[in-house]
Amino acid sequence: PVALPSATTPPANRPAVQAPLNRPQATQWTGTEDLAGFGALSFQMLPGGRAVMVDTHGASEGTWQQQGKQITFRFNGGRVVYTGLMNGTNLAGTAQNGRTRWTWSVQAQSPVHAMTGSNR
Repeated sequence: PVALPSATTPPANRPAVQAPLNRPQATQWTGTEDLAGFGALSFQMLPGGRAVMVDTHGASEGTWQQQGKQITFRFNGGRVVYTGLMNGTNLAGTAQNGRTRWTWSVQAQSPVHAMTGSNR
Protein backbone atom coordinates (compact mmCIF):
# COMPACT_ATOMS: atom_id res chain seq x y z
CA PRO A 1 0.00 0.00 0.00
CA VAL A 2 1.05 3.59 -0.68
CA ALA A 3 1.11 5.97 2.29
CA LEU A 4 -0.71 9.22 1.62
CA PRO A 5 0.65 12.45 3.09
CA SER A 6 -1.07 13.71 6.19
CA ALA A 7 -3.47 16.62 5.69
CA THR A 8 -1.48 18.56 8.28
CA THR A 9 1.91 17.98 6.66
CA PRO A 10 2.73 20.24 3.70
CA PRO A 11 4.69 18.79 0.78
CA ALA A 12 8.44 19.14 1.26
CA ASN A 13 8.72 21.88 -1.36
CA ARG A 14 5.84 24.00 -0.02
CA PRO A 15 5.83 25.88 3.31
CA ALA A 16 2.92 25.49 5.69
CA VAL A 17 0.39 28.31 5.41
CA GLN A 18 -1.80 29.16 8.35
CA ALA A 19 -4.98 31.13 7.74
CA PRO A 20 -5.47 34.15 10.01
CA LEU A 21 -7.82 33.54 12.91
CA ASN A 22 -11.30 35.06 12.66
CA ARG A 23 -10.62 36.36 9.14
CA PRO A 24 -13.94 37.68 7.84
CA GLN A 25 -14.59 37.02 4.19
CA ALA A 26 -17.77 37.82 2.31
CA THR A 27 -19.53 39.05 5.43
CA GLN A 28 -22.01 41.83 6.16
CA TRP A 29 -21.54 44.08 9.21
CA THR A 30 -24.12 46.64 10.37
CA GLY A 31 -24.20 49.23 13.12
CA THR A 32 -23.68 52.95 13.66
CA GLU A 33 -21.11 55.71 13.57
CA ASP A 34 -20.89 58.77 15.80
CA LEU A 35 -20.29 61.46 13.18
CA ALA A 36 -22.47 64.57 12.87
CA GLY A 37 -25.00 64.12 10.06
CA PHE A 38 -24.45 60.35 9.88
CA GLY A 39 -25.70 57.36 11.88
CA ALA A 40 -26.46 54.01 10.24
CA LEU A 41 -23.35 52.25 8.91
CA SER A 42 -22.70 48.95 7.17
CA PHE A 43 -19.70 47.25 5.61
CA GLN A 44 -19.56 44.37 3.15
CA MET A 45 -16.20 42.63 3.45
CA LEU A 46 -15.60 40.74 0.22
CA PRO A 47 -12.87 38.27 -0.76
CA GLY A 48 -9.71 39.80 -2.18
CA GLY A 49 -9.76 42.75 0.22
CA ARG A 50 -12.66 44.55 -1.46
CA ALA A 51 -15.10 46.47 0.76
CA VAL A 52 -18.35 48.33 0.30
CA MET A 53 -19.49 50.83 2.93
CA VAL A 54 -23.07 52.10 3.06
CA ASP A 55 -23.76 55.17 5.17
CA THR A 56 -26.20 58.08 5.17
CA HIS A 57 -24.71 59.39 1.90
CA GLY A 58 -24.89 56.07 -0.01
CA ALA A 59 -22.47 53.34 -1.05
CA SER A 60 -18.68 53.70 -1.36
CA GLU A 61 -16.25 51.09 -2.63
CA GLY A 62 -12.91 50.63 -0.95
CA THR A 63 -10.60 48.07 0.59
CA TRP A 64 -10.13 46.19 3.87
CA GLN A 65 -7.10 44.60 5.53
CA GLN A 66 -6.70 42.42 8.58
CA GLN A 67 -3.69 42.28 10.89
CA GLY A 68 -4.43 40.00 13.81
CA LYS A 69 -7.71 41.24 15.30
CA GLN A 70 -7.32 44.70 13.77
CA ILE A 71 -9.36 45.52 10.66
CA THR A 72 -8.70 48.62 8.55
CA PHE A 73 -11.10 49.92 5.89
CA ARG A 74 -10.02 52.58 3.38
CA PHE A 75 -12.40 54.62 1.21
CA ASN A 76 -12.26 57.69 -1.01
CA GLY A 77 -8.74 56.99 -2.25
CA GLY A 78 -7.50 56.29 1.28
CA ARG A 79 -8.68 59.66 2.62
CA VAL A 80 -11.33 58.07 4.87
CA VAL A 81 -9.95 55.35 7.17
CA TYR A 82 -11.90 53.17 9.63
CA THR A 83 -9.75 51.14 12.05
CA GLY A 84 -11.27 48.69 14.51
CA LEU A 85 -10.72 45.62 16.64
CA MET A 86 -12.69 42.43 16.11
CA ASN A 87 -14.13 40.82 19.24
CA GLY A 88 -16.21 37.81 18.24
CA THR A 89 -19.08 39.13 16.13
CA ASN A 90 -18.40 42.77 17.09
CA LEU A 91 -16.09 45.18 15.30
CA ALA A 92 -15.55 48.69 16.69
CA GLY A 93 -13.04 51.50 16.55
CA THR A 94 -12.30 54.98 15.28
CA ALA A 95 -12.42 56.62 11.88
CA GLN A 96 -10.86 59.75 10.44
CA ASN A 97 -11.05 61.78 7.26
CA GLY A 98 -8.17 64.21 7.71
CA ARG A 99 -10.38 66.78 9.46
CA THR A 100 -12.49 64.84 11.96
CA ARG A 101 -12.12 61.72 14.12
CA TRP A 102 -15.16 59.69 15.31
CA THR A 103 -16.14 56.29 16.71
CA TRP A 104 -18.09 53.46 15.08
CA SER A 105 -19.36 49.98 15.92
CA VAL A 106 -20.80 47.19 13.77
CA GLN A 107 -21.95 43.60 14.33
CA ALA A 108 -21.61 40.61 11.99
CA GLN A 109 -24.74 39.64 10.06
CA SER A 110 -25.34 36.73 7.67
CA PRO A 111 -22.64 36.09 5.03
CA VAL A 112 -22.76 37.98 1.75
CA HIS A 113 -22.65 35.63 -1.22
CA ALA A 114 -22.71 38.19 -4.04
CA MET A 115 -22.87 41.92 -4.54
CA THR A 116 -26.34 43.13 -5.44
CA GLY A 117 -27.64 46.52 -6.45
CA SER A 118 -25.98 49.30 -8.35
CA ASN A 119 -22.56 50.79 -7.80
CA ARG A 120 -22.46 54.49 -6.99
